[in-house]
Amino acid sequence: MFTVVIPTYNREDKLELNANRLNDQIYYPDEILIINNGDKPLSNKIKLENFKNVRVIETVVSAGVSQARNIGATVASNEWIAFLDDDDSWDERYLFEANKTISSNPEVISVLGKKVIYDEETKSRRDYKSPKGKLALEELFIKNPGIGGPNTIIRKKEFLGLGGYDITLKTSEDKSLIIDLIMKNGDNAVIVNEKMIALIHRDGGERLTDPKNMMIGINNFIKKYEMKMSRSQIYMNKYKIERYRMRVSDKFNPLLLMKVSLFKLISILSR
Repeated sequence: MFTVVIPTYNREDKLELNANRLNDQIYYPDEILIINNGDKPLSNKIKLENFKNVRVIETVVSAGVSQARNIGATVASNEWIAFLDDDDSWDERYLFEANKTISSNPEVISVLGKKVIYDEETKSRRDYKSPKGKLALEELFIKNPGIGGPNTIIRKKEFLGLGGYDITLKTSEDKSLIIDLIMKNGDNAVIVNEKMIALIHRDGGERLTDPKNMMIGINNFIKKYEMKMSRSQIYMNKYKIERYRMRVSDKFNPLLLMKVSLFKLISILSR
């Protein structure tokens, strides 16, 4: 029923640790695909003997997470694709709860879970984000309510029909997929089950998203949906770009601050 697709990029230690946690799943996946787009083969670096039904697929170096996920979905053997990042994991009931939701809702195309922060140092959890009740397009155009790869499960046929994840988006590709799905199939295509808990690990280490990528991603997001968005929604996204630009500025820039404030004001007045 489920193929788990795990893109990885030069983080063998995190990959091995979190992938091994799949053995704790009450409902074990039928297939696990590890899509390596790092600069060295994985074959001799991680121990796969503890896994069932696992394959490592070597792909283009630095292909990016969206492309790696798309490759995994294309070669997947099962009807449903469950995406997982190499530095995150799932609560043991994640796939069990997903299966219950799918079985009870035969028309559903995607099931989303809840994001919970897992502190590696204290071994504690805290609520982070849940998209439940927040999937209206007018909300999705201006913010991400908690949609990510690790808490997204989608039917393979419809995923490929949408073209998969948009590889032109450095960020926002996760919510863009759900926006495209809702625009094509309606609100009922997506169900949120908050009993499906995706654990977003925090240990002080590097996360792969940076401000420059955020700026590129949001700019491409505007280009993709500007004909669907209101003036206010466009300016809210431009405001975010300028906020990220301020983060990477080497010194205080009063003109940039004025530009950020102007975009914020315009977005408010345009509502």
